[in-house]
Amino acid sequence: MHLPTAAGNQVLLDALSQPAGHPRTTAIKDKAVRDKAAGLFMADCFLHVERTAEILRAAGIEWVCNLPTVGQHDRAFQHVLSQVNMGVDRELAVCDAFRARGFRLLIAVSGAEEAALWVSLNPEAIAHVPALAAFHTGRPALSQRRAAEADLRAALAAKGWNGLFLPYGDPAESTAMGDQAAPCLCPPRAWPT
Repeated sequence: MHLPTAAGNQVLLDALSQPAGHPRTTAIKDKAVRDKAAGLFMADCFLHVERTAEILRAAGIEWVCNLPTVGQHDRAFQHVLSQVNMGVDRELAVCDAFRARGFRLLIAVSGAEEAALWVSLNPEAIAHVPALAAFHTGRPALSQRRAAEADLRAALAAKGWNGLFLPYGDPAESTAMGDQAAPCLCPPRAWPT
């Protein structure tokens, strides 16, 4: 997954738009991107879906993901974001706009209460991304993450969704727990300069 860093979505889009051989382009384009997702802050009021879709297609990226996601924040901050049209409603609408343009959706969801919203888009995959509060004392414990994932899986099943579920964590934990798929999130890496 290619995530936006520093200046958000624009850094990723600029890197994907660079000519061959540029250090930032090399870090992305020289890798196989066919089955990778571009992590975009979908609630960004400056994100232009049509232009972004053109850049992603030119780079060979077929999947988009709402990462970072508004749902990772506490309710008070989500409310502030919604007051400036950067809330979950915009995030949902932009994801739907990418889906309408033929992109495959990997949806990042933090809690079971959000499941119904995202299932309405019928994403091919959903990834559990713990809320920011879960990281206050470091990485959330495996037992804490598994309990949240069980609640999320149950909520998704109750809504009739049966796509690919990706837990949060590292591959060793995933293998030990017998997960359907390995986690989709990797530790952050320094962006090439």
